[in-house]
Amino acid sequence: MKNFECLGGDCPDTCCASWGIELTSDCQRRLKPAVDGIEGGYDAVIETYAESRRGRVGCFRFGSDNRCPLLSSEGLCSVHASHGEAFLPLTCASYPRAVGVRPQAIEVGGFLSCPEVARRLIETSDPFALVDSHIDVSRLEEDQRIDSQMGYESMLDEVRVFVARLGEGLALRDGVMLMARFCAATVAWFNRSSCQQDRFSETMRHFSTPSELDELIKQPVSIRGLQAVGETLMQQLGDLVVDDGRYARPKQMITDLLTETAWTDHLDRCHRWPGLIDQLDDPLHRYVTHHWLTRWYTNGPDLDYHMDRLALKLALIRIVVFARRDVQIPAADAMVDAIYAVDRLVEHHGWVHRCRRALSGLNMTGMELTACLLAV
Repeated sequence: MKNFECLGGDCPDTCCASWGIELTSDCQRRLKPAVDGIEGGYDAVIETYAESRRGRVGCFRFGSDNRCPLLSSEGLCSVHASHGEAFLPLTCASYPRAVGVRPQAIEVGGFLSCPEVARRLIETSDPFALVDSHIDVSRLEEDQRIDSQMGYESMLDEVRVFVARLGEGLALRDGVMLMARFCAATVAWFNRSSCQQDRFSETMRHFSTPSELDELIKQPVSIRGLQAVGETLMQQLGDLVVDDGRYARPKQMITDLLTETAWTDHLDRCHRWPGLIDQLDDPLHRYVTHHWLTRWYTNGPDLDYHMDRLALKLALIRIVVFARRDVQIPAADAMVDAIYAVDRLVEHHGWVHRCRRALSGLNMTGMELTACLLAV
């Protein structure tokens, strides 16, 4: 993210449209001199609607086109152009940077819900190289924070790097299944309520032994429930595309594939594009690594939840990629579309929780469910 540059008017799906953001009192105060000169003035651009501990909260008044009223016809922010970044709301100044604050350091990564960040993930030779940055974090909105030096949170660095590396040198399915086994093995005693560090360290040693890893990888897991998982997944996708005026392009990608025969259509596409599966391996490996290194597991109750979230998103990405490829969109572009669309929809929606609940009714073990999602 050190050299990230917004595409502005060239972005295929600008974050300045159909995406409502909260404007705190401080944000509104900064914006006021920049918007007072606009036709209709401040009240034509900003709507305040609630009191909070941070003062009067508001949002931008979007027009019928669901675009920010400050967005120019060239797709550029008029406030940024006329007054500079210092006048922007925190979210506008920050996105798509993902800021994580820890006692030892501040990390700046990227949100894959931005098409350009998704493209960089796929095309950059080493997207996870750590570099010192001189970004002014005082103007960035923090997305994740760890204040504790104890237990579940204190082991963030050790845990996320270990899990991310479990998949190194393995086929995508084998690597992710190994991660799933590790997460399932720790869920009872490594979570927000309990952290048995000695037991966790012993489990890490077990998953670091080559002979043990070979045995774990070779353990068969049934995908007998693939049909039921696929059909349930397609049914649950309807929740993601409710027309509320937000995220029109990603929702259209999902809507286009939600036919009455959506699951069999997907299977048919997989047969028509067999070589595409191999092409997905490297980009999805990168996606998995990003999930563990940049999106902290501490946002959820345990590693198993973080793993389920990953498996569900991998299944959705594959579904969207095959649907996009089927209408002659090049594979690399289809991959970028799928990654940003899935992350934009899922990260701002309670869909994962509801989908997990629906899938839990299929009477399958957690490993069987993960195996089926990876086979989608």
